[in-house]
Amino acid sequence: MYIDDNDNSLPGPSYEGVSRRYYATTIKDINGNPVVSPVELIGFLAVNLASPPPPLSPARATNLVAICPGFERAAPKIVNAAYEGYSYALPLSVVALNGATISKPFGYLDSSFNQLNKVAKVTNIRRPVDQWAVTDADQVDTPSNLTWYPNLPDKPVHGNPLWNRIFFDCHIESVRKP
Repeated sequence: MYIDDNDNSLPGPSYEGVSRRYYATTIKDINGNPVVSPVELIGFLAVNLASPPPPLSPARATNLVAICPGFERAAPKIVNAAYEGYSYALPLSVVALNGATISKPFGYLDSSFNQLNKVAKVTNIRRPVDQWAVTDADQVDTPSNLTWYPNLPDKPVHGNPLWNRIFFDCHIESVRKP
């Protein structure tokens, strides 16, 4: 629904972790213009998920659709409270129609809320049926340099090695890695 309402653009700019807590704040868009925008994937999708729109920071809203029950059972004690429950992750890159790499397809913000890259359009992604948009997050399949890495389970929560993924064509699949 979001993509249809937004000219085939993915929701964003968004950070790589998918949090149950979301809000809006003033960011600088890709052209340097100040705009009020969500910064979490769920904030962009809130209205489509029958949740309240993102409140202005410092207020937060919550949508539990962003938390996998397996993650809740397997997650360690919260090490970094600022990143309390990122049970899903977004891809760092995808392949474009022309074979080039699209870095951070959901866009990205730096720590000062400046948008660093454009949000991709689904129509520019090569074979959406083969490229995942959202995946379970754990310490096996998530880069260790991310600030929320210490809060992740040490292994996949649906069996080892098994991840549930939503693909860009909107199908969901359990994926095994060798």
